[in-house]
Amino acid sequence: VVAAPVVDGAATAGDVEETKEAVPLGEATIHKVDNQESLEKAIQDAQPGDTIKLTDSFEVTNNGEDIANNEALFTLPAGVTLDGDGYTITADDTWESSAQNHIVGIVNAKDTKICNLTIVGNEKTKHGINVFGNNGDTSMDIEKVTVKDCGTAGIVVNGATVTATDINTENNAWGAINVDNAGEFTLKGDCDIAEANKVWSENESGTNIVVSEVDDWVTMKTTGTDSKTYYTDLEDVNEVLAGIVSKGKTYGDTTVKLTEDVTVSNDAVSGS
Repeated sequence: VVAAPVVDGAATAGDVEETKEAVPLGEATIHKVDNQESLEKAIQDAQPGDTIKLTDSFEVTNNGEDIANNEALFTLPAGVTLDGDGYTITADDTWESSAQNHIVGIVNAKDTKICNLTIVGNEKTKHGINVFGNNGDTSMDIEKVTVKDCGTAGIVVNGATVTATDINTENNAWGAINVDNAGEFTLKGDCDIAEANKVWSENESGTNIVVSEVDDWVTMKTTGTDSKTYYTDLEDVNEVLAGIVSKGKTYGDTTVKLTEDVTVSNDAVSGS
């Protein structure tokens, strides 16, 4: 990749051109962005090995954008890293729910990465991060990322391979992480998954979910009209089941599998 020229001065809120750092010939380019327009431009320009780095927090909207239903507002190319550098991307109040757009995602792209970023959705957004693949070669690493307040799931892995390390999720309407359709998902490191629906799958054919590094989680399989596999804290099992009933579904015969020894007290049991 030929290094791009340096743009003098930091980008302002009205700039469309992203700032680029000059780097030696043959090395990757760092695209510096601080608003929606410069991020969109950086995604268009980025080549495999490049990094798109935030230099400020900013709000974004799908309102007026030419993107199809169920696509992400920002779709990363293969081999590109989105580095938040500690900043936040927030969906603003003008976000249109009818288009059902995710905030960030990939489609059939490998070797992508999102790190050091907070993504804040709202009741109108779909998933915070949507990773979709149907080519057998789609992958993303997610490191030190927080996803919160999205109108559906925080993160969805569909037919892709994702490793999530040191992530936080909070207040995502459907739950934290959904993995389906031969998706492979590994959760590790120091994670804070606040939702009761922490990780779940409704189409497990070929799916591989590894959460063994997370303490005190159990695997729960439901068999009623809500037939899924959930990974959650033992203390959150009843909340997950209550959520199923609140949606007018049944959980049927349910099996809870412990991943390690647990200690219980009859003080915590009601109605016995």
